[in-house]
Amino acid sequence: MDDKEKNRIKSLMSSKHYMSRRILEKLKKQDFEEIRGIATGEAAGISRGDRIKAFHIVARLGSQEDIEMLGKIIGRDGEDVDLRAAAAVNLAYSRPDIAEKELMKHLDVPDNLIRSKVIKSLGMIGGPDAYEALLRLENVQADFVQKQLIFARALLAYRHNLDADPLPFLEGAEREQRSGDKLLKLTVKKVGSKKVGAARERFEGSAYGIELSKSAGFEVSVGRARWMMFINQHTAKEGIVKSINSRKMVMGLLSRWMRETDTYDAQYVVLTKPTEDSQVQIMVIRSDGEMFYSGKATVGGKTMTFMISDIDRPGTAPTRVKGKLTLRGIQLEVSIPVSKRENKRSPSTIEAKDFYNRFSNSSK
Repeated sequence: MDDKEKNRIKSLMSSKHYMSRRILEKLKKQDFEEIRGIATGEAAGISRGDRIKAFHIVARLGSQEDIEMLGKIIGRDGEDVDLRAAAAVNLAYSRPDIAEKELMKHLDVPDNLIRSKVIKSLGMIGGPDAYEALLRLENVQADFVQKQLIFARALLAYRHNLDADPLPFLEGAEREQRSGDKLLKLTVKKVGSKKVGAARERFEGSAYGIELSKSAGFEVSVGRARWMMFINQHTAKEGIVKSINSRKMVMGLLSRWMRETDTYDAQYVVLTKPTEDSQVQIMVIRSDGEMFYSGKATVGGKTMTFMISDIDRPGTAPTRVKGKLTLRGIQLEVSIPVSKRENKRSPSTIEAKDFYNRFSNSSK
């Protein structure tokens, strides 16, 4: 590789953000060989941030051998804990059949950060075997690991329609508009294949093991922030109202648009479950397993009425949304998203992108 090519790789790796899929698709064979050397740690003069970005690329483009290499890094005691955890995170973007086996080898790793990321990735891509392995998992003492474990079990149970309900439903807070509250403008708009397709091209997050619809979704905006609600293909094909009333499922992903990279990343997972009283429970859960919003829906024919509010918790943004979903879209009757959070935010676990931010300024 000549100096020009080396400088190009160096420039790509020094970017503030992860490479988008559009950039990855343009990498040449020799580019990938250079990046593989960075991932393994064999290349000279690299930072931990470089290696984590290389994990991201290798996981998405690599062969079985490359995926197994990331698995070995997870179990390598001589590696930094943060690197081992980042390898576990990125396996969620690899071939599920291979990555699942690699992750299951490390469920008993003693470090809580690494263990939480192994559990998280298994919840995102695993199958019934992964669920059984997580069900047998013991000696989980750290609260953030326990939270991730419960969420991972729920993802697997809901995605594969297993006869289990690992995640307790939490009632949302009773919210009324208060004098002096500064409300954010909330809009929810049903969109078709053109806008969904454009958003899918910019989706860089995990699909959490579901096939995303190419033809239906919802644009959501709250103040200046905006999301695309990607819908489970099964849900879109059968019809949202009918499908969520038939069985529990991962109904969709609320994915935030990242202005800096013009990409979408799944911020929340939406789980739905029909109950015996002819209602549907709705849970909106952050990627670390923290439930942020919950609600209930009532189905009548081809129409669904719903009410969703925030969970009363530290750092909550008081919210209450009530409306109706029909074949034509969503009609909001009550919208109370308060701009100011209440109480002190609870700490969240470290995500893969945080790893890069933490170590990107390390000595190179």
